[in-house]
Amino acid sequence: MRGCHAKEMPRELEDWLALESEDWSPYYPFPGNIRQAVVGALHIAQRGLCVYCGCRLDMRRPGKSYHIEHFRPQLRFEELSTDFANLFLSCGQETRDGNVAETCGTAKDNDFNEHCHVEPEYPQCTGRFRFLLNGNAAPHEVGDMAAETMIALLNLNHGELRKDREELLFAIDAESLDITDFIDPASGLAQGYAHVACSRLDGVIPKMESTAYLVHEIGGAFPGDSERELVEDCSVIEFSSRQFPILFRERWKTTCLAKQIQGIDVNGLCAEFDKLRNAAPSRSAAGKRYFVGHDGSLQAKDPDRPSEEHLAIALWNLKKRLPRPGGGWELVLDYQFPLQGSARADRGLGKVDLLGATDQGRLVVVELKVRRARSSRGDAPVLALMEGLRYAAVVHANDRDIAAEARTRFDIEVSDEPPIVQVLGPESWWDGWRDMSASTRRAAGQWEPRFFELSARLEARLGIVIECLSLEGAELEDITWRAHGPRLGHAPKMHMIHRAEGNARDVGPATG
Repeated sequence: MRGCHAKEMPRELEDWLALESEDWSPYYPFPGNIRQAVVGALHIAQRGLCVYCGCRLDMRRPGKSYHIEHFRPQLRFEELSTDFANLFLSCGQETRDGNVAETCGTAKDNDFNEHCHVEPEYPQCTGRFRFLLNGNAAPHEVGDMAAETMIALLNLNHGELRKDREELLFAIDAESLDITDFIDPASGLAQGYAHVACSRLDGVIPKMESTAYLVHEIGGAFPGDSERELVEDCSVIEFSSRQFPILFRERWKTTCLAKQIQGIDVNGLCAEFDKLRNAAPSRSAAGKRYFVGHDGSLQAKDPDRPSEEHLAIALWNLKKRLPRPGGGWELVLDYQFPLQGSARADRGLGKVDLLGATDQGRLVVVELKVRRARSSRGDAPVLALMEGLRYAAVVHANDRDIAAEARTRFDIEVSDEPPIVQVLGPESWWDGWRDMSASTRRAAGQWEPRFFELSARLEARLGIVIECLSLEGAELEDITWRAHGPRLGHAPKMHMIHRAEGNARDVGPATG
């Protein structure tokens, strides 16, 4: 086990953590500039090597070839998620051949035994292990259960690692290598498995004194280390809705709705948004298209029982530009827009009701809601907002691939701005939630100010736009059924829901 030299917290992280207040708490994943500073500091402290196996880290492919590792897993030790002392760099989730990695942080995942482990502090931790000539790692002392546990947990005797160590030890014993061969004089970084070599040669890897190589070689940033490329932890490399309890909360009761909205942890919600964007599945990586060739038909659905999907297709079938609040227009590009890379691994993610693009090339994620019966209000607006946010996170993470397909299919240019989140519904749906009976209103509370305050805070924190729009003349009963699926007889008028008084403002009719 390689371990890490004593670390110095980067000033950027220290200043960011100092901003904590009653209204704001530090969160993980880190913002891009903080993450970059953390990665740089860890890279220096570890001399460019994986904290566990000691291989040379490839910094060109964040998430895939390396990742920020929480030694004590953040899902179990949430209070340590931003603690610099708990952070290290581990090799990534992919092997050199592009296969799923089977060692180090990926193997460890969320497993950890507080009472039986070896702290990754160099050189003490390396001293707990010995490396046999056949490449095997073993406890230095017989009966060291913590060392045995770490070898098994990190899969340090994986065939590839054993082979690498065996070849290195053979070269040392053949006197073709010495300690000086394991420090790169140009960069100051250590060569892969330097801890094994130093252990064999009764030496230690010296602490790195200079950081000039970072600026000289890579201008202070790691190649390819942009925020949209990052997959922060091996614990979120595969999507699971259980990792996002706020974004994927499905039950919002009418009773005490205002209190439920007020009780949402905005810091936690923003952290989940960033985490989902970083862990978002990719259809392109799975060899699948985003625009799957929908034709506007839906023969499998009963036309006598129209649904949200019927209305979505009817809006798509209009093939018209819909006017936007404040000017400009948006065009519906597709309905039931898929996001899953794997049906099994990405279960629970769902599909975007409608995906549009504005005249400025900005994508619009539309979460459509309807009121199916007068006795029911349908899904709550806060649920629609959460669904729109999680879809927007995944769309934003894959906007380059989506833009490339849109350019080919629709001859439009898509910007790299975060998508607009649009909560859209017929007037009857909004009326069901705004025009409650007196007794229901007393039970629900004044949810509207809380809802729009939440939206405003999310816009400010996440840099997104959230719109709440109603449709006039687009009720389920307005849908007709023709040979090619659901249709609307005319283009509906759109209204923006005012944040102040909860009323609606006319935005104008759709145009061709």
